[in-house]
Amino acid sequence: MSIARALYKQADVLIFDEVTNALDNTTEYEVMTAIEELGRDLTILIISHRLTILKGCDIVLRLGNMAW
Repeated sequence: MSIARALYKQADVLIFDEVTNALDNTTEYEVMTAIEELGRDLTILIISHRLTILKGCDIVLRLGNMAW
């Protein structure tokens, strides 16, 4: 629901945190295809442990060895 609301309000930035975490491979592909079709005028930040969803990204930042 919040994704639809953000798109309706024409948000400039969408943040997806583990958007496909609980999905099977087929559904993950469909979700990522839909996200990629949202357009180039929208900034999308994707946080994920699954490298397969990052292949369509323009920029990938890898964080590792974080000491808290």
